[in-house]
Amino acid sequence: MDSSSDRQLAALAAACRRLTTQLRLTLALLALAAVAAPLACFLLLDRARSDATSIAIRHAAALFERVKLAAATYPSVRARAIELVDEKNQVRAALTLDPDGGLWQKFFDPQRGERLRVGLTADGISRVRLFDEKQKARLSSSVTRTDAKARIAGTTFFGDDEKPLLSLLTDDGATARMDVSDRKGKIRLSQGVDSDGWVYQSFSDPDGKLRLQTNVSAKSQVNFLLQAAGGKNHFTVSDSVQGGTSLQLLDASGRPRIAQSVGPKGNPAIELSDAQGRTRLGLQISSENRADLWLYGSSGNALIGLSTFENNRSSFAFWDANSRGRLGQGITEKGLAYFENYGVDAKIKMSVHTGADGTFTSYVYKTPGERAWETTSNIMTGVDILERLFR
Repeated sequence: MDSSSDRQLAALAAACRRLTTQLRLTLALLALAAVAAPLACFLLLDRARSDATSIAIRHAAALFERVKLAAATYPSVRARAIELVDEKNQVRAALTLDPDGGLWQKFFDPQRGERLRVGLTADGISRVRLFDEKQKARLSSSVTRTDAKARIAGTTFFGDDEKPLLSLLTDDGATARMDVSDRKGKIRLSQGVDSDGWVYQSFSDPDGKLRLQTNVSAKSQVNFLLQAAGGKNHFTVSDSVQGGTSLQLLDASGRPRIAQSVGPKGNPAIELSDAQGRTRLGLQISSENRADLWLYGSSGNALIGLSTFENNRSSFAFWDANSRGRLGQGITEKGLAYFENYGVDAKIKMSVHTGADGTFTSYVYKTPGERAWETTSNIMTGVDILERLFR
């Protein structure tokens, strides 16, 4: 009985040892599987990626070959117009070529109204035009070719009747101008800078005729002009950079008739002109406080001059048509009178001077420095002689 129990215990111990060995082997296999599985996945993924890359390269090569074939077979798309439509089959954009050669890209709203146009005219003007919901042009910008007769770049704003209201322009690349128009399309206000560097502002009447202009020259001279309806200046005011100011009144022909001025040193002057614009009378006060009155001939030369001086001296002179002094008379600062006569060579020939003692002396000159004759007489005696001569 005991031997039978021992045999059973030995068999049970052997079975336990076999089970333990199998369990250890199973655990070892599981550990090996845990290590090998990620490696196997990595290898499988790398193989798949390599296969996908190879497939993509083959597809790209095939596509490239098809593109080359299509380009060789169809090198361009030729059409008179290209249209883009929305989901309702409404044209929203179009690229068109006009019969005259103009090329335009047009954009439409959902109601089929054109709202924007961009393109080139047949003569090479690039243009952008914007429209309102009623398809009326409200803004247009254009640039001409550099070889055009009038090189203009500008933008124009239109009213609801498509007449220009405001224009911003540059001409020949050297001037800039802004024009403001009324509802009839007449330019009423224009201002800008011209090619000579003048800055100006012009106002026009309802007929578009210039009536008022102010400007500043390139040399900083300020001018103010009033014009009649006929386009002729009637009134001008100018202020020079040196400080002088002038005012002119003009006739219906635009000729200056009255000119008034104040020079840079403060000396005033007035000139009156005839219908041909020639100065015939002049008044001035010089910077030395000398007052002058000049009478001019039709040729523009002074013929008569009258001057008064600050020291109570005065003079009266006559010139011939060649501006040669022929006769002069006046009163000196001491209250003495004199009279001088000159020849056609503008050299003195005769002079008469009054003396402080009531006498007068006459001189006749052979040459300006050489007296040929001299006499002194009492003034009253001379007057008596003249009375006897004219009785």
